[in-house]
Amino acid sequence: MTDSNSRRINPATTGKMALNHNENISPLGSGSPQRNSLSASPGTKRMPLKLSIPSAKYQFTEPMRDHPSTAPVHSMSRPFGGTKFNHTPEFVAGSPLSAASHGSRFGTLSHPRLGEFDEMDDGFMLASPLISGFDSNGSLQINSVTASPEYIDELREDFLEVSSRDSLEESLEKFVEESLEESLKQFMKESQEKIQFLEEFLAELLEQFLEENLEEFLEETLQKFQKVLLEKFLEEFLKEPLKDFLKKILDELLT
Repeated sequence: MTDSNSRRINPATTGKMALNHNENISPLGSGSPQRNSLSASPGTKRMPLKLSIPSAKYQFTEPMRDHPSTAPVHSMSRPFGGTKFNHTPEFVAGSPLSAASHGSRFGTLSHPRLGEFDEMDDGFMLASPLISGFDSNGSLQINSVTASPEYIDELREDFLEVSSRDSLEESLEKFVEESLEESLKQFMKESQEKIQFLEEFLAELLEQFLEENLEEFLEETLQKFQKVLLEKFLEEFLKEPLKDFLKKILDELLT
């Protein structure tokens, strides 16, 4: 149900927060906005707050079946008797019926990243939207709420911090994905170059084998092998004493 003092949140304006200077407020347990007749605590200026909540990010707890509630917060799952609302949530509203057990007049409203929204002493939810339902387009209808300017500033800072962290995480994730993709491309390129080199080498070797007779081919191959072997012995000779080097040569010749 939507009244004339409700404020519509456009799903397109996701992630934004604005102040609404209308003094009308509504308790969570009633469906119509009322002007606050309770005196504000000293030093606290009443200031309504309006949050733009992203579409497709809501999930509210179902009311207890044995204790049906008329609170507008419980008209969410089937707005206007419809069944089209299937958004996945971030804001979770608790049952007002369990509020008395933890000393509050109305139910709780919490957010997985921003935390729970506290209830003020006079019974109004502090810095949280009072939800009255959805319209036919799925837009969330909320009423104004009261909060101290200090709490509004604190909530705004938390919101900006979460937004910045999310943006940083997205950038880092994108960077890792791009770096990994670039590394794979480079690896494939180098592997392809090595494969191409081996193919060319084998082709040249086969061509040489076909052009020359087997004896010449083996002789040339043996010469290359002996050259490598001699270089290896010479390298060891420079590292070891002459006696050990000669002994090793004799051992090689006798075996």
